[in-house]
Amino acid sequence: MEREMQPSGPPAEGREALVHAAGGPGQPAAPERALAEFVAGLSWESLPGDVREKARACLLYGLSVGLASLDHPLPVALWPAEGFAGRGGCPPAMGGPPAGMARRMVDGGMSPMGEAAFHNAIVLHARAQEDAHPAGHVGVVVVPAAMAVAEGAGASGKELLTAIVAGYEVALRLARDHVLDSSRHGFRSTSLYGVFGAAAASARLMGADARGVQRALSLASNLAAGLRGFVQAGSDEYVLHAAFAAQQGIAAAALADRPIRVASRFLDTPAGFFRATGFADTCYSGRVARELGEDYEFRRVTYKPYPACQFNRNVIKGMLSLRAQTEAAPLARVEIRMRPFEAEFFGVALRGPFSAYAQTFMSAPFCAATAWLRGGVSHADMQCFDAADVLALARRVNVVSEPGRPAYHPRITVHYEGGGADWRSEDAADDYLLDWSAAVRMAGLLASERSGADEGRAQLVELIGGLEGARSLEGLSAALGRAAGQAWARGRSSS
Repeated sequence: MEREMQPSGPPAEGREALVHAAGGPGQPAAPERALAEFVAGLSWESLPGDVREKARACLLYGLSVGLASLDHPLPVALWPAEGFAGRGGCPPAMGGPPAGMARRMVDGGMSPMGEAAFHNAIVLHARAQEDAHPAGHVGVVVVPAAMAVAEGAGASGKELLTAIVAGYEVALRLARDHVLDSSRHGFRSTSLYGVFGAAAASARLMGADARGVQRALSLASNLAAGLRGFVQAGSDEYVLHAAFAAQQGIAAAALADRPIRVASRFLDTPAGFFRATGFADTCYSGRVARELGEDYEFRRVTYKPYPACQFNRNVIKGMLSLRAQTEAAPLARVEIRMRPFEAEFFGVALRGPFSAYAQTFMSAPFCAATAWLRGGVSHADMQCFDAADVLALARRVNVVSEPGRPAYHPRITVHYEGGGADWRSEDAADDYLLDWSAAVRMAGLLASERSGADEGRAQLVELIGGLEGARSLEGLSAALGRAAGQAWARGRSSS
């Protein structure tokens, strides 16, 4: 979540249209117009090879995490959710997208698009192992919305993948220089920016031109929401953040062609999105459209090897390394030094008590204690809120704010009788960048948690690997339905 983080990526076509979209030759486009032109004008053929690969990787990884989440309590608790079966899954009074059905992952059945997106977002987000970026987890919003609209509208595989790129890029560009301040206000970045990504992807798949995309994004700015209080409260709203953002992004795109007046500027106006959720004396729009279509923020998306907050990936890695080095010696105390934004983030320093999954995946002490005592961190481990040995060690883990420490690179010191040991990650590169090989590897690891899941995993890998050549999503939808139905049935029989 660094303000200085830079986007990256190769060139695409249409730069002149983006630069001059608002004010004529020599005048930069308003960021809203530039984003809309980018979304409407993006083509699969113009995307660089690694960005295409990233789109396939994010889709495979997201669905794999979702299938591994069907034994989590929240998808079960929230299915079925009455009142979402209006036209396109939007409340009837709001209208909705053209009638169309899409696959839902909770049981492998079919639902109206908005309802499918709502429930699939819950499934993709429940175990908190989704893809990640310094600006949040927008994939759990963009992927369910894009998949639902693409299937309901009869889109091709190439059209789905292009819409996924557009949705991620819009959300991440809006977030990258704004997310520190919105987070300080207590807003949840995943849904706050994810709804823009869902609206962008959905509008593109509905065939909107640049004006239609801009109207969809404007409507989405009025639907951006979500608060971080769930961590302190030990509550479950975090999955609904993603669910409502996916559904409302579809609704925003569907309503964009209605004969209503919609604000064309909605980002940095006096009552616009940036000021309402940030600070009035700060300009957040300077880099929103910079090198848009040339550099891709989407490239920075990463994966999580464990079901935990991305701040805790290297906490777990470091504790496992120290555990092996010291032969899991009984610990007297642990210090975890993190950069201030991470150390002081909601729930990261929590040492207990724990009553909810949302608290354990955020807590560095809980993750550290679990890694040390269990030799790993599993989905089941993160739900052991009253494990006496883990709670006892977590109380002896101290999170320290250390100015100047790099993002995601904690320094860990363990103290035990007769000595101590230290671990730090010195590698400046991100070890967790999500590419196709990482997605395939993680799909295998996630499938290994469930008996009989490997056949479904292999089908998804094959279908998504060749998705750009698919004329429709029928094959992918059918394979996902089979895999989800089997996982859902296994989860119910074992509960």
